Amino acid sequence: DKTGAVLQSVLPTAKIAKNVKWMAGKQQFETDVIAVVDKTGILAEAKSHRLTPQGLRGAADRLKRHLTDMVIEPSVQSERLAGHIIAARDGNEESLTITRSLGLDAASVDQIIRISLTLDDLSVLSSSEEEMSKAGLIPEGHMLAPALHIADLCCIADILSEEIPFLHYFAERFHFQKHFEIFGDELDFLGIYLSTGFNLGEQRDEFRRLMVTGMSGVIDRYYNGRDAGIVLKKPRPTIHRTYK
Repeated sequence: DKTGAVLQSVLPTAKIAKNVKWMAGKQQFETDVIAVVDKTGILAEAKSHRLTPQGLRGAADRLKRHLTDMVIEPSVQSERLAGHIIAARDGNEESLTITRSLGLDAASVDQIIRISLTLDDLSVLSSSEEEMSKAGLIPEGHMLAPALHIADLCCIADILSEEIPFLHYFAERFHFQKHFEIFGDELDFLGIYLSTGFNLGEQRDEFRRLMVTGMSGVIDRYYNGRDAGIVLKKPRPTIHRTYK
């Protein structure tokens, strides 16, 4: 419910559906939130699992189960529907049946954004996509969706409070996570976006490892100040005047 409400608040023109069930063959699947804005479709999976004390202490089997339940399986679920939308665009009859049952005009969806929402903060782990792949946790060939805390989604919607920057953030966030070996949490990613728009220029091809911890400083100061009753200017993305 919170995911749907936040997406509706930042995407006022979006058509949003929650807890959507659909059939593929004889098997039923459910997508937690589908939002369509113009030619962009957002598929969000919201998982309420919580980390257990055993997992927090580093129990390998329990940690693997947490990652599977909260990061990997939701991403597989959203990729499954994304695959049907893409196949429907190409005229696949089974996929067209699925998208039509959801009220989706697949031919008009040019871009698909997938995100996973959690009640525990796993954004540092979900950004370690290459390491999880090497550990055999991610199915071969799977493109992991960004996983973030529901509170981080609220912050992103608050800072990037217009439709185009919000959509651009998540569209580029998906690829940014895959281009680098990154250490940082979701608000560090937001800090990078505010200063660079995830565009590091030609130098991005010269390195693979990226330490982004601390990039959330401007965001932290804004919210800490607001909590203390101090009025600060809300951080804004650095955008060329032509795009503004």
